[in-house]
Amino acid sequence: MAGEAKVTFKIILTSDPKLPFKV
Repeated sequence: MAGEAKVTFKIILTSDPKLPFKV
């Protein structure tokens, strides 16, 4: 599940680069 979480996190950053990188 950790791998999927990283993929989702990466997609979120790609979709919304304005979001803070501290999550």
